[in-house]
Amino acid sequence: MRRRGLLGMAAGAAVASGAGSAFRVRMERAMAAARVPGMAVGRVERGALAGVDTYGDCTEDTVFQAASLTKQVTGYMVLALRDAGKLSLERTLVSYVDEIGDERGRRATLSHALSHSTGFPNWRSEGDLAAAFEPGQEWRYSGEGYVYLQRIIEKVTGRGIGAAAEEMVFRPLGMEASAMRWRGKWEGRYAEPHGRDGRPRREWDKTGRAVERLAERLGREPKYEDSILLLREAGMAAVPNNVLPNGAASLMTTAKDYGRFVAAAMKNPELRRARVTMGEGKGWQLGWGLGWGIERVDGREYLWQWGDNPGYKNIVFAEPGKGKAVVVFTNGDGGGRVYERVVRQETGQEHPALFRI
Repeated sequence: MRRRGLLGMAAGAAVASGAGSAFRVRMERAMAAARVPGMAVGRVERGALAGVDTYGDCTEDTVFQAASLTKQVTGYMVLALRDAGKLSLERTLVSYVDEIGDERGRRATLSHALSHSTGFPNWRSEGDLAAAFEPGQEWRYSGEGYVYLQRIIEKVTGRGIGAAAEEMVFRPLGMEASAMRWRGKWEGRYAEPHGRDGRPRREWDKTGRAVERLAERLGREPKYEDSILLLREAGMAAVPNNVLPNGAASLMTTAKDYGRFVAAAMKNPELRRARVTMGEGKGWQLGWGLGWGIERVDGREYLWQWGDNPGYKNIVFAEPGKGKAVVVFTNGDGGGRVYERVVRQETGQEHPALFRI
């Protein structure tokens, strides 16, 4: 989706240190106009979770679909396995899981997948995985690349990505309400997704419930291959976009938990080096590094990612140099226009990255 043309960079805007009454009133009006029933805003300051502001029908314990903010968790695990000597970012994907026949695709590495420069599509509806260009030459957003990383994580650890994330990310960081799939134990805490008409999206948790039953039957967290079999049994297309758990898009979490994750993740200076360029102009530059978008604007540097699942629109912006970050979760398809306002208020400026979403 294209945004309107770049606005002039805002200068000297007041930065929110929470939700002042005037700002809260503006956000509640924006949410009502966009038909977004709930929003949670997590803030990181001085490198640690500083608090969560909530709006509408949610609390700081409400569980949201993180959508593509899942990718940062998957990338975090890849880097941890690299640091443990179990993976190499410069090895090809097929050297770990050999299921790409396309000649260019076979040259794609883990670092290409992390930086969305494999040449793979975001999602395919059928057929084999193929690269549209030589890996590393361009930026092309790809959920497929992250599901392939999921398969590599599962191959190296011998466990489903949900179990690996629990051990490597959620438990160590104190993320008590986070999982890579829908969990029945949080029934009643979920932010129900809503469409642009403001109506709830029905049966949004149907597949999640089926995977929970599968996990109970297996006695362990499902792997990619288990999900593929489940899809075939259900007569659904056995393609990565339908896989659950999904290393690109299925994280369930709270703003409080994700704030803790961002505080830990952004301490890695390696994330701030762009591997591929997305675009640039006067005073700004966009690129992508090892799992995160990188925005440099007016002398400031941010890590960022958007999340877009049906009924959920989310964003995270982190400024590692200042130890600050903001994460916004909404449970409405109109949430993009709302989270833009929050990010601008928290950072005090316009962001070229928001115009590329």
